[in-house]
Amino acid sequence: MLLFYALFAAGRALGGRGVILPELAIWAPDLVLGALAVYAFGRKNREAPPPLEEAFFAWLSRAFRQLRPRRLAR
Repeated sequence: MLLFYALFAAGRALGGRGVILPELAIWAPDLVLGALAVYAFGRKNREAPPPLEEAFFAWLSRAFRQLRPRRLAR
């Protein structure tokens, strides 16, 4: 939030003085933080899942297999 506010205040000041376009000044924080979020999301998707996450889902899969109703042998 602080980064967004700082970018917004800087953009408002620069847009008010005519240094940059007012439309760009208002949208700059959204564009910068949006690009940062896309970058962070891409980095996260390239990494392997944490070891505990794999162990948890393996345990959950085994638990659901045991809960399934079993067919009686005929």
